[in-house]
Amino acid sequence: SAGNVLPAVPHDLAENRSDLLGASLACVSETDSFAVNVDFSPDGQPRFTGWIPDFLKRIEQDLNFTCNLRLPPDRKWGTLNPDGTWTGMVGEVVAGRAEFVVATLDSTVERARVVDSLIPISTTWTSLYMKAGSQFGSPWIRYTEEFSPSAWIVLLAVVITTTIILYLVMHRSPGETVTWELSETLLIVTGLFASQGFCGCPVNVSVRIFLLTVIALAILAQTYYSAFLYAKLSDTRRPVPFRTIQAIIDDGSYTFGMMIGASIQGEFLVSKDPLLRRLYDEFTVPKGLFSEFTDVFKRLENERYIAALNMLSVEAETRLNPCRLIRLPIKMFAFKAGFALRKKSPYKKIFNNAILKALNTGVLDRLERQWAFTSPSCASIEGVPINLAQTMSAFLFLLGGMITASLILLCELLLRKYRKLSSST
Repeated sequence: SAGNVLPAVPHDLAENRSDLLGASLACVSETDSFAVNVDFSPDGQPRFTGWIPDFLKRIEQDLNFTCNLRLPPDRKWGTLNPDGTWTGMVGEVVAGRAEFVVATLDSTVERARVVDSLIPISTTWTSLYMKAGSQFGSPWIRYTEEFSPSAWIVLLAVVITTTIILYLVMHRSPGETVTWELSETLLIVTGLFASQGFCGCPVNVSVRIFLLTVIALAILAQTYYSAFLYAKLSDTRRPVPFRTIQAIIDDGSYTFGMMIGASIQGEFLVSKDPLLRRLYDEFTVPKGLFSEFTDVFKRLENERYIAALNMLSVEAETRLNPCRLIRLPIKMFAFKAGFALRKKSPYKKIFNNAILKALNTGVLDRLERQWAFTSPSCASIEGVPINLAQTMSAFLFLLGGMITASLILLCELLLRKYRKLSSST
């Protein structure tokens, strides 16, 4: 019956419209890893390549319009200034100088107030990067990091205490024929912790039991030390010095960087998280901000610097040497990203339909795969030989011992010569 008929949805002309009648739109774009690459012609005009410009050409043909693509004057993406104005591509749209943002512009709360984001075509993952250290860590702590500082102090106290007790037990035990001097006892106990033996076998049971206890303790400590060292040598992953934002703040020696005008800066500016606010106010502004990717990679190589970067941008910039940076296991921001139009633009539904069609038919996936780059793994299945720099601390320790022994020998010879002269007179 007529009462069961559902009411029709009002007809929307934009749903079926596929011809913009040759309209010419002012568009802005910016360098975006594999999505948008920019170089310049001899006359200084920008040339855009990548899967985003390829997709733009496709929808230009499908919808019969032309996009006059250019770069924003300040070469920024778009953040809100304290005076209420906007920078970058977002600023161009807000000021009416552009209609269309052709890039994977992150959709944030602040930007949503001034531009209309279209259906997302990608996700921007932001991670923290720093210069990759040596697989073996610092050569100066290579042979001491097996135990914590407090454990080394306890171990030293155990060696000293054990030496004194063993000396007293041997000298106080009735009938014991093997008695070492205190300095000799210290040398023997230290040797036990280095898997060395000794000459002479104590007679009394009490001395033997104590000596066996010392040997067992030395074997246990030496096993822990060796196991850590072997595991470190067999692990081909790069060491990760920081695992939390708090750890970066507590260290205090690194500058924290981010791109001026990027969405990550906007999120830090409006964040209520006290850790993020402190990280931004104390470690970022102003010396940590950068405007060009070439600048940030130089700083990562040459300074104590940690940067919040787009993962895809890092892959694009480091594809020739992907293992020079390390990504810290700290969760940061993830943004849905895509094209954007000026607020209340009549083209919004038309472009959304075109993007939805490209997503459903796999066009965007194919274009993205054509420009994608697969980063090789930085973890080798083969062991890496220890180089001279990593053994330098051990050699310097040996050299220090040799020099010390030589100086003491010289002093002994001079003292002996002095005594001979004194006795002769």
